[in-house]
Amino acid sequence: MGDVERLVAVSLAAGNLNLRPLRACGWMGGLFHLASDVPYMLRTLPLADRRVLLATLVPRFSILATLCVGTLIITGLYSAWVQVTVLPALRTPYGLTLLSKLALCIPLLALGALNLLWVRPQLAFQDSAGRWLCRLVIREVVLGTLVLFAVGCLTSLEPARQAATRQGLLSRRGLTLQDRTEGTQVTLDIRPGWVGPNSLVITLTDSWHTPIRHASDVHIRLRYLDADIGETAFSALPRGDGVYGRDHLSMSIAGHWEVQVHVRRPDAFDARSIFHVVLVPEGAGGKTAIAPTRHTGILLWGGALVLLGSLCLVTGIALRGRQTLAGVLALGFGVTLTFAGFLVIYLQLVQGGT
Repeated sequence: MGDVERLVAVSLAAGNLNLRPLRACGWMGGLFHLASDVPYMLRTLPLADRRVLLATLVPRFSILATLCVGTLIITGLYSAWVQVTVLPALRTPYGLTLLSKLALCIPLLALGALNLLWVRPQLAFQDSAGRWLCRLVIREVVLGTLVLFAVGCLTSLEPARQAATRQGLLSRRGLTLQDRTEGTQVTLDIRPGWVGPNSLVITLTDSWHTPIRHASDVHIRLRYLDADIGETAFSALPRGDGVYGRDHLSMSIAGHWEVQVHVRRPDAFDARSIFHVVLVPEGAGGKTAIAPTRHTGILLWGGALVLLGSLCLVTGIALRGRQTLAGVLALGFGVTLTFAGFLVIYLQLVQGGT
């Protein structure tokens, strides 16, 4: 029975891991341990002993795994917001790697849920449950290794929001201005909206928000206001569905520009709109700096503390029946974190997000 005694010691150690700091290595390290020990149990131990050991070991590890996974999800979501901040930043190498990591985590969590909800309850009386546990854990280890590889890649990549700022992903959406005159809604889009070649796109709608498709002429006058360099006049070309525009217009000087739009319609009065814009060089402020806002960050951090506290409370309730020190500590951490989270949220809301 030496093997049985060794594996009992392993199961007790798995229970005691609840007292250690909850980190990713606790979950993945336990998976690697199970992947190596469960096949050994299936090959060497009698059926009765095997059932007892698996029924003892797996529930203890499940508590540790649930707490680790929950902590990783909560803190990971907050970290992803800090590093990405805006959706366009997902197009950067960091963002794409993060999406790949999340895509790997979905089947990994599904396998863990299958083990927890379907396999674990049958370990004490179904021999086939042990074989299913072995198969599923090996698959979890493979996926977990790929997740760890993705995490390693993330640590070596520039944060998504910084890369997006450098690439100007937000500023390339351009400038949008609107005016309403003589029953005509004029929307002017200047893309990309910094010094250099730009495209002017004009969208026309009437008072009922119906596209104006039959304008006889959409005339544009482009003038630089900070110096007398003349003006450029031209007609926008129809693009369908009330949209008119011209591409590759030279706006090569930084400063204040005036765009006059004169819309001629056969069935209504002419509509004239004047727009003023300020253009800056792409490399000198033309890119919008992407950064997480302090107010939102504090609120999200408070919410993360509340979720972590709730997770500790649930874990403490699961351990309390055993009257273990781990259960008492989990409940204490849960109460402390939940109170701290609500306090952070309350103070930030009272201060008005300054």
